[in-house]
Amino acid sequence: AKFKVYSFLLHLAYRYGTPPPAGRSGVIIENILSRRDISSITGVHRTNIIKFLADLEKLELIERLPSAIYIKDLPALEQLVRSLDIA
Repeated sequence: AKFKVYSFLLHLAYRYGTPPPAGRSGVIIENILSRRDISSITGVHRTNIIKFLADLEKLELIERLPSAIYIKDLPALEQLVRSLDIA
């Protein structure tokens, strides 16, 4: 389930991500879908979406903004997705 959600975030980052303000690295995904929409697309229960996003915040890979997600470290997220794909 984590793999589906994290892979989906990567897809959004590559497809719709924009550079953050000057002085910051990473990618911002503006107008992020609702948790309900992400749940419908990935087939993962909404409560797990919330938990998985919180896990990424604890790892300091993302920051949730009011209408966006800031992916602070895209290479680290890619590595995490690869490690989950192997498991």
